Amino acid sequence: MLGVDKTYQAPPNSGQVVLGHTLPSLLDQACDRAPNTQAFNQFTDAGWQPLSNQAFRATAEAIALGLLNLGLERGDRVALLMHSDVQFCLVDMGCLLATLVNVPIDLTQTLEQIIFVLQHSEAKALVISNLDLLTQLEPYLWDTPALKYAIVAEVSADWPQARSQQTLTQSISSSNEKLPLNTTEIPESACLTIPTLLHPARSDHPDSPIPPCIRLVSLAEVESSGQTQISDTQQLRASLAPDQLATIVYIPDDTGQLQGVMLTHENLSANAIAPFRVSLVCSAATRKLCSPFYRSTMCWRVRCSMDTCTMGTASIFQPRIG
Repeated sequence: MLGVDKTYQAPPNSGQVVLGHTLPSLLDQACDRAPNTQAFNQFTDAGWQPLSNQAFRATAEAIALGLLNLGLERGDRVALLMHSDVQFCLVDMGCLLATLVNVPIDLTQTLEQIIFVLQHSEAKALVISNLDLLTQLEPYLWDTPALKYAIVAEVSADWPQARSQQTLTQSISSSNEKLPLNTTEIPESACLTIPTLLHPARSDHPDSPIPPCIRLVSLAEVESSGQTQISDTQQLRASLAPDQLATIVYIPDDTGQLQGVMLTHENLSANAIAPFRVSLVCSAATRKLCSPFYRSTMCWRVRCSMDTCTMGTASIFQPRIG
């Protein structure tokens, strides 16, 4: 169960702090004041694929509405177990627009730590990059009772068949033939197997049934559902406030135990607006906030916010390396 244990503040003389903004409001300013046809650039098998900041906003809005259509409620936690690519950015912004709290999980965490984050944050949904990663995690999802939805970002052409197999498993479990609870223990120090190069979605790991209480959908289906209500985007923004919780980032403390760092829209937007010349002082009081994963997550959000707000700049997403 989440609770506030400590509150950290920026040290004195940290420079001017600009408050009162949400991250979606920065995106809106970028789209209205500085349209950018190449704001995001993702490397794919077909080469570099650009995405404008206006197309990015429209897609994120559809994802936001689609997430709410699934049955998620404002304030629910959505875990993101994804590569650092454009899809991560879109889901992240979609969650923020829907007033959902996203929980990014480092792909290099151990399986035990990943399950701990899902349990501790009480995540209602898990967005995962592909079926390969999901298959590796499935045996341990029986221990995440709050999880109701698994959303796969990249799916192959046989996605309907793959999902139908999962539906068959779930229908069997809901009839007179119940599936036994999976009691598989998580191997100590076991991690996800992540290919070193960009690859299509695949699933060649041993099959393990996904818990029947978890609904399996693709990100494209979520976006398509939201497209039917795209006229409701202003309603999304009406529910946003700068002091709302935006994200929870889990970092290890001095003993190695993961601790959740709760950040509001203002925390993130102020970092995006602040001058880059101001250095982060890693004092004794703030050293726990300086883990590599925390820095990389924060730097990504700051970079994307600034890139979309500045004319002529772009975010570049290279092929995945680990």
